[in-house]
Amino acid sequence: NATAINNAAVSNAGSSITLGQVTGSGSLSGSGTFSIGSLGTDFEFTNTLSGCGLKKVGSGTMTITKTQAVTADVTIEAGTLNLRTSTIEDYPIFRASTSNTYGITIKSGATLSGRANVGKLTVSGGTIAPGDTRIAVMQGYLLASEVNMNNSSSLNLCLVNAKNLDSSRSWLKVNG
Repeated sequence: NATAINNAAVSNAGSSITLGQVTGSGSLSGSGTFSIGSLGTDFEFTNTLSGCGLKKVGSGTMTITKTQAVTADVTIEAGTLNLRTSTIEDYPIFRASTSNTYGITIKSGATLSGRANVGKLTVSGGTIAPGDTRIAVMQGYLLASEVNMNNSSSLNLCLVNAKNLDSSRSWLKVNG
Protein backbone atom coordinates (compact mmCIF):
# COMPACT_ATOMS: atom_id res chain seq x y z
CA ASN A 1 0.00 0.00 0.00
CA ALA A 2 1.28 3.44 -0.92
CA THR A 3 1.48 6.01 1.81
CA ALA A 4 1.31 9.79 1.43
CA ILE A 5 3.17 11.75 4.08
CA ASN A 6 3.02 15.44 4.89
CA ASN A 7 5.32 17.41 7.22
CA ALA A 8 7.04 14.31 8.59
CA ALA A 9 10.52 13.07 9.41
CA VAL A 10 11.17 9.50 8.27
CA SER A 11 14.36 7.55 8.93
CA ASN A 12 15.35 4.52 6.88
CA ALA A 13 18.06 2.23 8.30
CA GLY A 14 19.33 0.43 5.22
CA SER A 15 16.14 -0.93 3.66
CA SER A 16 13.88 0.28 0.87
CA ILE A 17 10.76 2.26 1.78
CA THR A 18 8.05 3.11 -0.79
CA LEU A 19 6.07 6.31 -0.33
CA GLY A 20 3.12 7.35 -2.49
CA GLN A 21 3.99 11.03 -2.28
CA VAL A 22 5.79 13.36 0.12
CA THR A 23 4.64 16.95 0.64
CA GLY A 24 5.11 19.74 3.13
CA SER A 25 8.29 20.22 5.10
CA GLY A 26 10.21 17.45 6.77
CA SER A 27 13.10 15.10 6.10
CA LEU A 28 13.89 11.65 4.76
CA SER A 29 17.16 10.25 6.10
CA GLY A 30 19.17 7.12 6.69
CA SER A 31 21.26 4.66 4.71
CA GLY A 32 18.40 3.07 2.74
CA THR A 33 16.56 4.02 -0.44
CA PHE A 34 13.26 5.90 -0.66
CA SER A 35 11.04 5.00 -3.64
CA ILE A 36 8.72 7.98 -4.03
CA GLY A 37 5.68 8.58 -6.25
CA SER A 38 3.83 5.24 -6.26
CA LEU A 39 0.42 6.97 -6.05
CA GLY A 40 0.98 8.25 -9.61
CA THR A 41 0.07 11.83 -8.71
CA ASP A 42 1.91 15.10 -9.41
CA PHE A 43 3.52 16.75 -6.38
CA GLU A 44 6.30 19.10 -5.32
CA PHE A 45 8.90 17.58 -3.04
CA THR A 46 9.95 20.34 -0.61
CA ASN A 47 11.44 17.99 1.98
CA THR A 48 15.12 17.27 2.51
CA LEU A 49 16.90 14.02 1.66
CA SER A 50 19.88 13.28 3.87
CA GLY A 51 22.26 10.33 3.51
CA CYS A 52 19.87 8.10 1.55
CA GLY A 53 19.09 6.98 -1.98
CA LEU A 54 16.16 8.09 -4.17
CA LYS A 55 14.06 6.25 -6.77
CA LYS A 56 11.24 8.07 -8.57
CA VAL A 57 8.43 5.56 -9.20
CA GLY A 58 4.82 5.90 -10.39
CA SER A 59 3.34 7.70 -13.39
CA GLY A 60 3.10 11.22 -11.91
CA THR A 61 5.54 14.12 -11.86
CA MET A 62 7.72 14.75 -8.81
CA THR A 63 9.20 18.27 -8.76
CA ILE A 64 12.33 18.99 -6.70
CA THR A 65 13.41 22.61 -6.18
CA LYS A 66 16.51 22.38 -3.96
CA THR A 67 19.78 20.48 -3.53
CA GLN A 68 19.42 17.02 -1.98
CA ALA A 69 22.11 15.17 0.05
CA VAL A 70 21.82 11.66 -1.38
CA THR A 71 24.46 8.93 -1.04
CA ALA A 72 23.81 7.02 -4.27
CA ASP A 73 22.83 7.68 -7.86
CA VAL A 74 19.19 8.70 -8.34
CA THR A 75 17.01 6.41 -10.48
CA ILE A 76 13.89 7.48 -12.38
CA GLU A 77 11.94 4.26 -12.95
CA ALA A 78 8.61 5.76 -14.06
CA GLY A 79 6.89 9.09 -14.57
CA THR A 80 8.77 12.39 -14.60
CA LEU A 81 11.34 13.88 -12.26
CA ASN A 82 11.22 17.65 -12.80
CA LEU A 83 14.19 19.55 -11.32
CA ARG A 84 13.41 23.24 -10.99
CA THR A 85 16.18 25.25 -9.34
CA SER A 86 16.17 29.05 -9.33
CA THR A 87 19.80 29.14 -10.50
CA ILE A 88 22.10 26.62 -12.15
CA GLU A 89 24.73 25.87 -9.50
CA ASP A 90 28.36 24.85 -10.03
CA TYR A 91 27.64 21.47 -8.41
CA PRO A 92 24.93 18.89 -9.20
CA ILE A 93 21.58 19.04 -7.39
CA PHE A 94 22.15 15.52 -5.98
CA ARG A 95 25.28 15.49 -3.83
CA ALA A 96 26.66 14.58 -0.44
CA SER A 97 29.23 17.40 -0.70
CA THR A 98 30.70 19.51 -3.49
CA SER A 99 33.34 16.83 -4.12
CA ASN A 100 31.02 13.82 -3.74
CA THR A 101 28.25 14.08 -6.34
CA TYR A 102 25.81 11.53 -7.76
CA GLY A 103 24.29 11.01 -11.19
CA ILE A 104 20.85 10.21 -12.49
CA THR A 105 19.73 7.05 -14.31
CA ILE A 106 16.60 7.34 -16.47
CA LYS A 107 14.86 4.01 -17.18
CA SER A 108 12.62 3.10 -20.12
CA GLY A 109 9.41 5.15 -20.17
CA ALA A 110 10.66 7.64 -17.55
CA THR A 111 11.56 11.32 -18.09
CA LEU A 112 13.96 13.85 -16.58
CA SER A 113 12.91 17.47 -17.14
CA GLY A 114 13.64 20.85 -15.64
CA ARG A 115 16.40 23.34 -15.05
CA ALA A 116 19.36 22.22 -12.92
CA ASN A 117 22.91 20.92 -12.80
CA VAL A 118 22.36 17.16 -12.98
CA GLY A 119 25.88 15.70 -12.99
CA LYS A 120 26.25 12.42 -14.89
CA LEU A 121 23.22 11.16 -16.85
CA THR A 122 22.69 7.55 -17.88
CA VAL A 123 19.65 7.05 -20.10
CA SER A 124 18.41 3.49 -20.65
CA GLY A 125 15.36 3.93 -22.87
CA GLY A 126 14.13 7.02 -21.03
CA THR A 127 13.80 10.66 -22.09
CA ILE A 128 15.77 13.80 -21.31
CA ALA A 129 13.48 16.83 -21.72
CA PRO A 130 15.33 20.01 -20.62
CA GLY A 131 13.08 22.86 -19.55
CA ASP A 132 9.93 23.15 -17.51
CA THR A 133 7.22 20.79 -18.76
CA ARG A 134 4.53 22.77 -16.91
CA ILE A 135 4.54 25.58 -19.48
CA ALA A 136 3.88 25.54 -23.24
CA VAL A 137 7.42 26.64 -24.15
CA MET A 138 9.80 24.40 -22.21
CA GLN A 139 12.29 27.10 -21.23
CA GLY A 140 15.49 26.24 -19.41
CA TYR A 141 18.35 23.81 -19.55
CA LEU A 142 19.97 20.87 -17.87
CA LEU A 143 23.72 21.01 -17.24
CA ALA A 144 25.43 17.60 -17.26
CA SER A 145 29.03 16.50 -16.70
CA GLU A 146 28.52 13.39 -18.85
CA VAL A 147 25.65 11.85 -20.85
CA ASN A 148 25.35 8.18 -21.85
CA MET A 149 22.29 7.20 -23.91
CA ASN A 150 21.38 3.86 -25.44
CA ASN A 151 19.71 3.67 -28.87
CA SER A 152 16.16 3.52 -27.44
CA SER A 153 16.58 6.76 -25.45
CA SER A 154 15.24 10.20 -26.42
CA LEU A 155 16.29 13.83 -26.14
CA ASN A 156 13.31 16.21 -26.45
CA LEU A 157 14.17 19.85 -27.14
CA CYS A 158 11.88 22.83 -27.69
CA LEU A 159 13.24 25.34 -30.22
CA VAL A 160 11.36 28.57 -30.78
CA ASN A 161 11.95 31.33 -33.31
CA ALA A 162 12.24 34.30 -30.97
CA LYS A 163 14.50 37.32 -30.42
CA ASN A 164 15.91 36.05 -27.13
CA LEU A 165 16.53 32.37 -27.86
CA ASP A 166 18.24 31.66 -24.54
CA SER A 167 15.00 32.25 -22.66
CA SER A 168 12.70 30.72 -25.28
CA ARG A 169 14.16 27.29 -25.82
CA SER A 170 15.33 24.25 -23.96
CA TRP A 171 18.82 22.83 -24.16
CA LEU A 172 21.20 20.29 -22.70
CA LYS A 173 24.73 21.50 -21.98
CA VAL A 174 27.37 18.83 -21.42
CA ASN A 175 30.69 19.73 -19.78
CA GLY A 176 33.32 17.06 -19.67
